[in-house]
Amino acid sequence: EFTKRSDYNVLRRHSKMELTDYGWILEQDNEKIIRNNGSDKLLCWEKGIEKFTKGNYSCQAAIDWWAKQDNYWADVRTIWNDVFSQNKSLNLQKKVDNKLLYELLFDLGDKFEVSNYNANEAKIEIRKAIELYIKKS
Repeated sequence: EFTKRSDYNVLRRHSKMELTDYGWILEQDNEKIIRNNGSDKLLCWEKGIEKFTKGNYSCQAAIDWWAKQDNYWADVRTIWNDVFSQNKSLNLQKKVDNKLLYELLFDLGDKFEVSNYNANEAKIEIRKAIELYIKKS
């Protein structure tokens, strides 16, 4: 939502899923919060209800994509775990070179698909990418 709004900087989500005979319902109660110097001010509550219906959908494109990317994303999770274990708190820059962090990570994922996966090289580049976005105190 940061691409559309800048009037709050924390979203506290409360979600409930209900299975139905036709699919499922996702109910959300979201608190939009302005956090400033450790102090929180509630801007607004947002209520959302989404209904999902069963269907005969093909997920093959997602299955194929994941088969090429799963090793890379496992390494992304490992690097994040390392970063979190080494830092009590983190502040991230919104963009570096006009790119959001997730965009850079997805680009790297395309580069390191299974056909040419080099785990050592991937881990080095993943760590560099994440560290680019960590604000230095």
